[in-house]
Amino acid sequence: METPDPVDSYDYTYSDDYYVYVAPPEASENFICYSETINFFLQCIAILVSIFHVVVLLQKSVRAASIFIIMAGICVSDILNFSIDLCLDGAWFPKIYKISTIDCLREDYTIFNLTYEFLKGILNSTRPIPVFLAIFMENIRLLTLMFPLRPWSQKLTSRKVTVFQIMFIVVFWIAYYFWNWCFLSSLWYPNNLCNDTELRMYSKNVTEYVIALPTRISDLVETRESMEHWVRIIPTIFYPILTAQLIHELKVINKQRKSKHFHEDHEHDNLPKLIFFMTISFMLSEGVDGVRTMIMVGMYNWKDEFPVVRKVLLSSHNIVKTLRCLNVISHPFICYAMSTQYRNTVKRMCGCKVATVKITPKAELRNNTSRSSLGSTSRTIRP
Repeated sequence: METPDPVDSYDYTYSDDYYVYVAPPEASENFICYSETINFFLQCIAILVSIFHVVVLLQKSVRAASIFIIMAGICVSDILNFSIDLCLDGAWFPKIYKISTIDCLREDYTIFNLTYEFLKGILNSTRPIPVFLAIFMENIRLLTLMFPLRPWSQKLTSRKVTVFQIMFIVVFWIAYYFWNWCFLSSLWYPNNLCNDTELRMYSKNVTEYVIALPTRISDLVETRESMEHWVRIIPTIFYPILTAQLIHELKVINKQRKSKHFHEDHEHDNLPKLIFFMTISFMLSEGVDGVRTMIMVGMYNWKDEFPVVRKVLLSSHNIVKTLRCLNVISHPFICYAMSTQYRNTVKRMCGCKVATVKITPKAELRNNTSRSSLGSTSRTIRP
């Protein structure tokens, strides 16, 4: 009997009933795959809708109101956040940053990728900025309803004060996510190699400057990231409190308006409703993500326990992103439905005529048979 050649021994013949078994993808894997595709299109739609939204909000007839100035800031933050998220994802667009191949830097420093960390910092900072701008917007509305005749209340709604508050919130969160940049160093690589003999041998001929961050600062950044869920949860706790106070004030004001002598438009009623709707939307998108992230922090200690909960948490990231996309997409439509200023501005931009509203005193309707007519006043709704 001949001994088969070693190479020929790998030449197998399979029987007819042999097949390669491939396990079907799990439901969670299918969900993640489809939801990522859906979120990509939702993010693109959200960016386009937000661009139109911010163009309307920057019109002269609209930007005079402090509420709409704040909404413009929210809109710009959302555009930046979704755009950078698409760039960092890399699944749909090529990466615009390079991954460093240097692996023998001294132990007390960590390689710092400037482009990636800059995009990541902008992505992180533009996430809480819209939330805190929404809190600020609701505070303005609440204070102006509670103290309408106070001089400081009028100053609070001025354009200068509003812009100053927006800049304060933006600078605060940029500083919160970029403070570690103050500790960056430029190191000449061959003079700052690690103690590993084998790695030093391969890296001694690499001559270039590298941007590095001290390891102790890098550890502080990791600690900050592990507490990121509180940035989502804390604002969500304050939202219901402010909303409850706002609803109480609105009920008081609505009772007072019933005794007025003129039929008025619903501008003052619709604007708080707009703020209330945005508050609920932010609570759903930010609060759910905060609770989810807090649970995931302790998930790594579960080992093999709770596999179903682990899969749900890992796949729920796309659900949160979907909620955020739908929240952002809804803003211009809600503004159009509830704000006369916004609606008239959109109509002017589209070349449509702005409707006029007649305001007729109630006294005339009651006494038109016993006294001379008081006449009717006609005016155009001016934003």
